[in-house]
Amino acid sequence: MRLSISNPGIELQAWLVLSRVAALPTVWSNCLAAWVLSGGGPARRVIGLTLGASLLHVGAAWLNDYFDVEFDRQRQLTRRLVSGWIAHAAVGKLGALWLILGTVLLVVSGARLLPVFLVLTPAILYGRFHNVTKLSPVLPGLCRLFLYVAVASAAPRGVNGFLVWCGIALGAYVGATGHIAQNGVSGELIQRWPLLLLCAPVFLALLANRGEYQQPAIWLSFVFVLWVLPCLRHALRGENSNRKLTVSGLMAGIVLVDLLATGGESPAMIVVFGLLFVLCLGLQRYVPDA
Repeated sequence: MRLSISNPGIELQAWLVLSRVAALPTVWSNCLAAWVLSGGGPARRVIGLTLGASLLHVGAAWLNDYFDVEFDRQRQLTRRLVSGWIAHAAVGKLGALWLILGTVLLVVSGARLLPVFLVLTPAILYGRFHNVTKLSPVLPGLCRLFLYVAVASAAPRGVNGFLVWCGIALGAYVGATGHIAQNGVSGELIQRWPLLLLCAPVFLALLANRGEYQQPAIWLSFVFVLWVLPCLRHALRGENSNRKLTVSGLMAGIVLVDLLATGGESPAMIVVFGLLFVLCLGLQRYVPDA
């Protein structure tokens, strides 16, 4: 392994950027939401599942940069792997190691192997082919959907229909966010129809919640829309658009999608999701996503 940064603070930031740490709170909120939707269980189990999912996220991020090195040499010379900060082969090996450790931890914590495999597969495929096909934003959405299923498979009540629908809505939202990110890199115009998928969590919440659950769903949907619409404004300004701001905001909005899925289970749960949302925004300032 080759390191060429002498400043410890800069070196730490480089490691965190490579690991896409700014998105980790959204992984944690996914795990928490799936755990709540599947009936919950022992805290130690959901902690193990969350740690395992975090390792999968970091491993996928490392492999993404490993696969992207030739593309980055042509277009993004400031990326850490291209500048020689760390050896290319080391990133590939360590990325694979994080994926293996994350898989083991998820399974040991009770997750079924099949949904864990279904999280891994699109994550690796995205890293390898996201610069090749315009359909690649679908893959991160599938990762989030199957993460819901993997976490729920470890809960006493297991996977249920509503959880799967919430995972599909989350996947649609993440896929639409990926579409904006992909077009931001290529400089192409954003197609408007995929943006409708950002509304999927709201449609589901308003359709599925009745009786005493309806009013919280309406209020949480209102909060969600108040966040998403200003984020979209940055990407739809034409020549003055700032798609990075849009993508960063929508990525933080994943926590709000999870909160909406749980319907604000309790005041304490709302506080936890709120803290994860603020943490995500804070990390984006210090370690912006690559």
